[in-house]
Amino acid sequence: MKAVTSVQVLQEKIDKLVSKKIKRAKITGLGVVVIDENATLHLQGYGYADLENQIKVTPNTPFRIGSITKPLTATAVMQLQEKGLLNIKDPIKKYLPDFSIKRRFDDANITIEQLMSHHSGIPTDDYSSGTTNEKVYRTLHQKLARSYQAAPTGAVHVYSNIGYGILGALIEEVSGETYEEYMQKYIFAPLQMMQSSASSMVPLDCAKGYRKLDVMSYDPIGFHPAGSVTSSVKDLGCYMKASFTNAHVISQESQKETFVPRIGDYEERGVYGLGWVHVPNDVQQHIMHNGQIGSFYASLHLLPESKIGIAVTSNSLQGEVVEEIVHEILALVESFKTGVMPKKSKTKKVKFVVFSEEDLDRYAGDYSTTLGFVQILRKDKDLIAIVKDKKIILQKGEDGLVYAKIKLFGFIPLSIDEIVIRFSEKDDQVLLFDSEGWLIGSKVEHMMLPENLHHIVGDYNIDIVSHYVKSIKILIKEKKAFLEVIDQVYGQTAQVPLNILNDKAAVLIGVGRGYGSTLLLQENGIEFSGIYLEKK
Repeated sequence: MKAVTSVQVLQEKIDKLVSKKIKRAKITGLGVVVIDENATLHLQGYGYADLENQIKVTPNTPFRIGSITKPLTATAVMQLQEKGLLNIKDPIKKYLPDFSIKRRFDDANITIEQLMSHHSGIPTDDYSSGTTNEKVYRTLHQKLARSYQAAPTGAVHVYSNIGYGILGALIEEVSGETYEEYMQKYIFAPLQMMQSSASSMVPLDCAKGYRKLDVMSYDPIGFHPAGSVTSSVKDLGCYMKASFTNAHVISQESQKETFVPRIGDYEERGVYGLGWVHVPNDVQQHIMHNGQIGSFYASLHLLPESKIGIAVTSNSLQGEVVEEIVHEILALVESFKTGVMPKKSKTKKVKFVVFSEEDLDRYAGDYSTTLGFVQILRKDKDLIAIVKDKKIILQKGEDGLVYAKIKLFGFIPLSIDEIVIRFSEKDDQVLLFDSEGWLIGSKVEHMMLPENLHHIVGDYNIDIVSHYVKSIKILIKEKKAFLEVIDQVYGQTAQVPLNILNDKAAVLIGVGRGYGSTLLLQENGIEFSGIYLEKK
């Protein structure tokens, strides 16, 4: 492919790329902005914001951007630190005295910085936030008093929307203004982000959400500081430009501090800074955040050294396609700036070695993972992972990583390049990380369900969270309890091992997003992630 030699050629190639992708993936509407320091290389809308009324996407069309709200919230916190109203090294309890959570691991103070980097150990979600536009984040720090900590403080990155909800309460407490007012006055207005809003009410001109060209209902959110912002690609371009210059609402020193990934006690490398995901890159720093809410998906990427920024917003749930668009545009921009098309990285040839006896004994067992419950079994000198009834052969490379190979129809081996894991041990805990450093699972000791608690087994009503979850039940297999959840959007089933803490509480065992959450056992139902579920 020839190098990109002018802005016009770059724009033509982006137009061709995006048009082809959205047609193939049936994306209803999409916005793109590309920034080179203080210049806008590309700013364009594609498709429809409102298909029924034939309203096209423009650069000014607001989209729901989901968790891209988090770096904006982090910006506000850093700004308040610069004003002398808080210090991110302080315990959150210093500013929110009512903050409390039951401990299963330690009594360490949870700091503001740990909330920002998702190292607080606080549970991931409170589903009550998805049932109302009321500002439930204001009372989260009090509500948590009935819940248990999900992971040790400062140990490992465990993504938490609850944590960012608490940061919103912090912003309100120290500034004396509502989160919505503060963001509008001190973030959006100074950066000329005219179509951006942190309101609980979605703007009337916001794009409608679609799934396979069918309009989707609006999903409310009570965790405004975690994912409520609506914005246009033009506005996101303003934010990215400010990130590269002294025109930002925080100093360059504070901005750089947010980019640095924090490393937990259980981690060998950092994956998340203060509101920003760290993307492994051997050439230069690459940070990003994406967001998915309802049928909306957005992604924002920054290369601070090259001063390149790319943001893509979509009103159709096609996250993989959006990320493909971002990375292909990134290659085109790199070609435009260097005059050379980047070469595709070659697949690394891996030499495999035999697992030691110690490894075989240590790694075999039950695991809670991002794929749900997984068993790793020892068979002679091999390890076999059982993932949703599929057998996957695990092979150890000379590089210390473990590679997966699946047998189709039981006899044709097929390597799965994207499944590359690294075993790690911390405090007698066996953890699974992917090749980029993300925690993807942990070895667990799954206990038998006491007979006096067999009454919790069964289906539960989920009307209150129907836009998140299709069905939820507690089941028992081999005398052990599992929480089975089928999600509404993708239709995927996950079975999560459940251990009893006492007669009044159970826990989703494991370390990672969604794990460590507490179920409060009641006479006719359970309280789970902030909501009450009545047994059918």
